[in-house]
Amino acid sequence: MLPVGTPLSLVVLDGDEYAEETYRANVIDVRDQFIYIDYPIGEQTNKSAFLPIDAHVRISYVGKDKAVYTFATHIVSRVKLTIPALKLFQPDQTTIKKIQRRQYVRIDTAIDIAVERIEKGQESFTTVTLDISGGGLSVITQNQTLIEGENVAVTMVLPFLSGEIIYSHAKARVVRIRMVNKIKSASLGFTEISDKDRQTIIRYCFEKQRETRRKERL
Repeated sequence: MLPVGTPLSLVVLDGDEYAEETYRANVIDVRDQFIYIDYPIGEQTNKSAFLPIDAHVRISYVGKDKAVYTFATHIVSRVKLTIPALKLFQPDQTTIKKIQRRQYVRIDTAIDIAVERIEKGQESFTTVTLDISGGGLSVITQNQTLIEGENVAVTMVLPFLSGEIIYSHAKARVVRIRMVNKIKSASLGFTEISDKDRQTIIRYCFEKQRETRRKERL
């Protein structure tokens, strides 16, 4: 059962009208085989969306075990609780799929990031990413001397299409140092990250992925 307050990421599976948008919402109640969520907000528009009744949607969220889960459902009706809400059919537990860490959507993107070297006496530095996912990221290091196995703290600047900029934080471990096309980079795997920050990163990745697909169709 989804706890009240769980942040959700929604994608509408029906029709081209909603194909380019990802939405965010929160669980406000779960009872009688139904999930109640507040009105979804579009990532691009940053406005409440009026999604159609009977629309099929795919939902993803971060569970208590820090893993990402996903399931498909449909909108049953609009209801009025303490606030306007959407009533969704609660899926059978067996249809909820756990996304393994290696299955996180990874997208190539250059976002600003601050890397703090946790070991005493080491300086922090700013750089840009090569890619990012819900499980980690790669950063350009060039003149920095990160070491495989080193622990760092990172602050990521995530710019959404709506104009909203969110700062997400995590602790990570340097998994690998590599040189590709004369660009030195480090692969980092998240070791400590809040559900909220991981969900924000996943939403950002989905948005960038859908933006790329839209451009490819033009």
